[in-house]
Amino acid sequence: MRHITFRAKRVDGVGWAHGYFVKTPITAEFNAVNGQFFDAASVSNIEWAGRYCIVTDSGVAHEIRVETLGQFIGLRDKNGKELYEGDIVKGNWPINNIVEVKCEDLATGFKPYNDDYFFDGEDTEVIGNIYENPELLKA
Repeated sequence: MRHITFRAKRVDGVGWAHGYFVKTPITAEFNAVNGQFFDAASVSNIEWAGRYCIVTDSGVAHEIRVETLGQFIGLRDKNGKELYEGDIVKGNWPINNIVEVKCEDLATGFKPYNDDYFFDGEDTEVIGNIYENPELLKA
């Protein structure tokens, strides 16, 4: 059975958060009288309510940039590093040797430009990710 975990960039700029992905029903609006957070939907006509967070194994919730969210795909690279969606990996394949990790439907695979190459992770090495090192895919 695969351990389901996520990672994403923290909005406070302190790196990556790893853990469980949740959407909280709260906003930054705090009612000092009763000590509760306002629900954005009840305060205004805002269609969205809440914040996207990752909760660590120790129970700490970090607000995240949801556009950087990636799920652990259940595999590790040759150095034992967990592979997440959005990672850029290097390997010895016949098509391209630097590709992005993607999960589509129930299949796990690399996305080398226009083709799919499905893999087992043994001959791969994480060299970056699409959020911090997009130039690696253009090389």
